[in-house]
Amino acid sequence: MFDFKTEFKDINSINGIRDGLIPFVLAYLTKKNNVFYIAMNDLELSQINRFISSNFKEINVCPIPSWDCLPFDVSSPNYNIISERVKTFTDMSFKLNDESNNNNLFLTTINGVFLKTASVDFYKQNFINIKKEKEISFNNIRDFLIKIGYSRVQTVRELGEFSIRGSILDVFPIGHEKAFRIDFLGDYIEFIKEMDPLTQRSNLSITEIDIYPSNEYLLNEKSIENFRSKFRSVIGSKSVDSDIYEKITSGIKFNGIEHFLPLMHENSLCSIFDFLNKKNLIILLTKNFSNLISKREEEIFSFSEDRKFDNEDYSSIKVEDLYLTKSQIEDKFNYFKTIKFNEFDILKKEQNNLNLNSKPLIMDNFVKNEEHKNKVQNIIEFCINENKKGKKVLIVTEEQSRLRNLINFFEESLVNNNIIFDTIEIQNLIVDKLKSNFNFTVSPYLESFYFNDQY
Repeated sequence: MFDFKTEFKDINSINGIRDGLIPFVLAYLTKKNNVFYIAMNDLELSQINRFISSNFKEINVCPIPSWDCLPFDVSSPNYNIISERVKTFTDMSFKLNDESNNNNLFLTTINGVFLKTASVDFYKQNFINIKKEKEISFNNIRDFLIKIGYSRVQTVRELGEFSIRGSILDVFPIGHEKAFRIDFLGDYIEFIKEMDPLTQRSNLSITEIDIYPSNEYLLNEKSIENFRSKFRSVIGSKSVDSDIYEKITSGIKFNGIEHFLPLMHENSLCSIFDFLNKKNLIILLTKNFSNLISKREEEIFSFSEDRKFDNEDYSSIKVEDLYLTKSQIEDKFNYFKTIKFNEFDILKKEQNNLNLNSKPLIMDNFVKNEEHKNKVQNIIEFCINENKKGKKVLIVTEEQSRLRNLINFFEESLVNNNIIFDTIEIQNLIVDKLKSNFNFTVSPYLESFYFNDQY
């Protein structure tokens, strides 16, 4: 149904694509490639992440959300977002030079593609994998957790915390939804179990866990000295009157400290593109991409100027140190295979354009039969009539528990019209393994649309 049977290596733009069709294109391309998709916003990123993760288990989805605060804000990003970014950047760091590694879908947003982060080496050096039934110094793990910014507490409740009770180490690592309990016998790891931070009960035994750094920076002696040196080089003698200077010098974290990221790292920050392997990667751009990045660049520079006017301390951060510019982003695309999405078909036929001619399916525009006041019955009749014309129909519900009820609505009419129907998995649509032209399935996020004689 969505086996496009198209060679994409010469395609520069995919036109006439509805939002509901985008996840299928991403899944199709990720079968043989790594794909980097720049979504319009956090909502689209989240919806595609859920859709692909639920339906295509063989695809490794790597979300890179942007900070959920304004550029150069006085507030910090949500720690769950930082957690997700740190995990993805660390994983990408280790896969960077692995050309055999495919089936990865990297997701970010218009805002996210501008934002820089720590270097590849930073993430590699501040990561550790802990395995069951291996010898590793208990004290070394404790010291490493402190080094990468984890907080030692009495009881582990939040991300980035760890506690020690005798030979048991509890830790809630960045990038994980659950905490873990590590049981040592001397320097031998006897058990690793998942732990519920609320009940403090451990149950499921696992073989290994990945421990990621606590943030995109570490507040230690070296990073503090980097900050002091760079801050003083711009602000000068006024530094001694700065609250921000005083707090970071004292090793105190505060709301908005992340916006001073460039000052805490010795070397320049990296962009998302520095974590991508140029071979066997396709970059896909959301619809109206050029206008969206122009608008975002204007916002970033505007917020920077406003913040500097309010607080001279922000003069210590150059926009280009924390964010890419529009021209830099566009230059990066020259090193990758890049395809743009467009809302509408392009009438001028060119070899490097692919017109999908998909359209929104708004049922109220199709179902206008006044004989039936029951709207559900009108929809059923519309679907059956279109199927009789040779068109394929897919009916989707977001919850497994509702699938049987959904089929019950249609079943009598389908049987009376001798229409064979089936329940399928979404992934079967990509490989075109359909036994019937009328199907039901379960999936999160699927906008109704019409494409290539298919509803």
